[in-house]
Amino acid sequence: MTRRQRIQTVTGAMAISLIALACVSCCTGRGPARDYAGRTPLPDHIASQFARPKQTEFDVKETIKDRQDAFTVKHVTLSNLDCDLAPPDGKQKGHSITLEWYIPTKPVRAPMPTILVLPIFGGGYEVSRLFAPYFAKKGFAAFIVHRQNRYRRFDDLEKIDPVLRQMVLDHRKVLDWLETRLELDANRIGSFGVSMGGIKNALLTSLDPRIKASVLGLAGGDLPHILAYSKEPGVVERRGKLLTKYNITQAQLFERLKTVIECDPLNYAEYSDARRVLIIRALFDKCIPPHSTHSLRKEMGNPRMVTVAAGHYSAIVYVPYIRRRSLSFFRKKLLSR
Repeated sequence: MTRRQRIQTVTGAMAISLIALACVSCCTGRGPARDYAGRTPLPDHIASQFARPKQTEFDVKETIKDRQDAFTVKHVTLSNLDCDLAPPDGKQKGHSITLEWYIPTKPVRAPMPTILVLPIFGGGYEVSRLFAPYFAKKGFAAFIVHRQNRYRRFDDLEKIDPVLRQMVLDHRKVLDWLETRLELDANRIGSFGVSMGGIKNALLTSLDPRIKASVLGLAGGDLPHILAYSKEPGVVERRGKLLTKYNITQAQLFERLKTVIECDPLNYAEYSDARRVLIIRALFDKCIPPHSTHSLRKEMGNPRMVTVAAGHYSAIVYVPYIRRRSLSFFRKKLLSR
């Protein structure tokens, strides 16, 4: 084979590969079947587990942190909240929640539709800041809901389920506060999350009907399997500590987790409205196993799903595409009513 033929062969192979990747990247799983009846009503015994009196008065501190042509950024602190379930440290009462509020200069409508952006498990908020300012530039009020650092200490198997439940209660309290703001439209609230943010989003979407549109990025159900076998570095590190502390194997950890975790997106998936959910999965994701995403989608009623040809971390190259697809979805679900 001549040098020219080799170059043509390699070039052709690369072109075919790129076309294949593009096709996969644009692959969309169809939405719910035509006979889909909608979300299953939330049973009273589950609703009562996450029920708290709606809070209408808040201890709020707002500080302007940045001004740009397209939006203003405020840091908001909600203090002395009455949503404690079981504080992981056994001490904290009436904790606080911090928000980053991206206020659009030109809202798409008044009052403003809102999008909650739920962050990943570790690191800073760089990933969330790839999305919240973008939504604000397009006219949506966007909030990054900061993590509670104390919820990241998965060093006790018995605390994992209470922490997951507390996350739901915290986000429901944020929704209570949003409903008190006249400049925000409480009937047009969407939520977006990637990785752990997507898992929290799946829980919130199923357990609170105030979420009218939800994008679940690189997320899944079956938390015992994810925590026992995920290759996400943060999970691997914390799992290693659990294995050492309890002197058990991964398989034994998986079995233990199945007995202690009830607050799993799979257990509540049927209570979401599949017509108002968009799932984005990465084809080569080793952090959220494929079966976890597919199981969640099936239990939700097969919402529309978009696949990108990437792994859990390399999916960052698809951020522009994911932003556009998410924005289109939010516009359709939040503005067409």
